[in-house]
Amino acid sequence: MNICQVLLLTLILVLAMTCGVESKQQCFTSSCGNIHNISYPFRLKTDPKGCGSMYFELICEDNRVLVYSGDDRYYVQSINYSTRQIKYVNDGLQKDDCSSLPHDSLRLNSDFNKSIVVIVNCSKTVSSPFYITTSPCTERLYSSNTSLNWNLYALVNPKVLDVRDFCNIYSWTVTDYFGVGEHINSSFYNYKVIHSIMADGFVVHYDMPHRSSLKKAFFCYSDWYIYFHLYRYFYSRRLAMSATGGQVCRSIYYYGSKY
Repeated sequence: MNICQVLLLTLILVLAMTCGVESKQQCFTSSCGNIHNISYPFRLKTDPKGCGSMYFELICEDNRVLVYSGDDRYYVQSINYSTRQIKYVNDGLQKDDCSSLPHDSLRLNSDFNKSIVVIVNCSKTVSSPFYITTSPCTERLYSSNTSLNWNLYALVNPKVLDVRDFCNIYSWTVTDYFGVGEHINSSFYNYKVIHSIMADGFVVHYDMPHRSSLKKAFFCYSDWYIYFHLYRYFYSRRLAMSATGGQVCRSIYYYGSKY
């Protein structure tokens, strides 16, 4: 190999290394609204291809960070990279408006140590300390939906037997505030406090992205509380459902290395 070939090879290697460095330097920290540290594994949808993981893609809308999970939508409150935690709030909730109600929150992958707040709509009033009336906060909703019989209540960590026959589940969300399975009654909490707790959001632990095949788990349950947690824990792509003997059974397909 003569000197010209050596110089040419050296030049090619230098250019390749330079291009590699420049390519990596294109992935800068992104920001949107009050979230100023969006970086790997997260990415904004507008970030260059190859920056962050597509499984951790966030969207910036109206100067707020959003994440979609199926038809559900959540606002991102904060990201803690050292503890691998991200804080969400249901997009139906507004902190200073107790008439705002959560949208359904089942599809977001989460861990088991969460509490559930369920909003039920009953065809008649319920006299029970565990039924926390949403009035007067939601009276404006009643007047705009006169065709419906509105008696909305909040239930914290309900079991299936807690839901009266004349009540339907209207919506729900999760919270870190209460203990898992802890029952809360109106003697200690009114709905304004419950709403403020819901609007504070909840924390989810995330794992770093890795290649993993689609896995399957099979569960049977007879309690809404158990169902909420099982479904939220597994990021479901497909659902197979059957009901036998008072139990509901599902085959749940999910991504991950453990459950």
